[in-house]
Amino acid sequence: MKKPFTIFLFLLILLLNFKQKVGSKELGREIICQQLKAALWDLKNNDKLKGFELKFDNRIRDGWGFDGPIANIYTAKKLNVKPEDLWSQDKDKIGEIFKSFEDKPFKSGSKVKLDCLPKSRHTNTIISKLDNSTMLLHVTYSRLGNEGLSGVIYLFFFDEFNNVESFYETSWIS
Repeated sequence: MKKPFTIFLFLLILLLNFKQKVGSKELGREIICQQLKAALWDLKNNDKLKGFELKFDNRIRDGWGFDGPIANIYTAKKLNVKPEDLWSQDKDKIGEIFKSFEDKPFKSGSKVKLDCLPKSRHTNTIISKLDNSTMLLHVTYSRLGNEGLSGVIYLFFFDEFNNVESFYETSWIS
C-alpha cells in the first residue's frame, strides 16, 4: 500500500514542477512581449526608426552583445552610478556584473516563439536579455556584402511595470 502511494506522490511532484516551469516560461514570454512593445513604441515616438522595418530573429540571446560602451552603461546602471564614475567603484562588483555577459557566443540563448513577433525571413534585429529589467536590440541597417555591416544598438531599461525607464543608443560597424 505504501509503494503505490509513494509513486503517486512522486509523480504528482514531478507534474507540479513541470507546470511551474511551463508557467514561468509563459510569464517570461509575456514580459518580453510587453517590454518589446514598450521599446518599439519609444523608438517610434523618438523618431529613431524613421520608417525602417525591424525583422526579429526568433532566438533570444542571453547576454550576447553587452560589450563595448554598452557594457559600461549596463554596469553603471546596475550599480546606480553615472557611466563616467563607474571605474571608481568596487572592482569586485564591476567584475561580477561583467562576468554575467562576458564572452557569450553569438548563438547563446534559446529559440522562443513569441506571438508578438511576426515571422521574418531575413532578420535584421537581435534581442538579448540579461535580466527582467533590460533588453538589448542589435539592429543591422546596412549589409555591405563581404565587406561588412553597420547598424545601431539600443539598450533599454524598464521599470517594474515594464515601461521604458531609459534607453541608450550607440552605432556599430564591422
